[in-house]
Amino acid sequence: MAATVNSRGQIVLSASAMDTLKIKPGDVLVVVQDKSGRIVLQRRRASHQNGRRSYLTPRPLSPAARGRLYKAGDAEWDKVEAEAAARSRRALAGKRLEDL
Repeated sequence: MAATVNSRGQIVLSASAMDTLKIKPGDVLVVVQDKSGRIVLQRRRASHQNGRRSYLTPRPLSPAARGRLYKAGDAEWDKVEAEAAARSRRALAGKRLEDL
């Protein structure tokens, strides 16, 4: 069986190879290089696909944690926000809505 690497860096398997190896679209294959330099595609074990999270997909925050996060005020941000609102009001003062 042969695989081809296309211009986008994707590995393309023939339909017959996928049928023989029982690979379906969406299956995750891991690329491994052994000590002799051979490149091997291995099917990722189910335990890595289901139930385990990586640092790229952390658990969502609980409602209580989100509440604490958004409840906490930030004096510096409040100051910046107030200044931006004041500048906006000064810039828009006296202008008609149609002119905006």
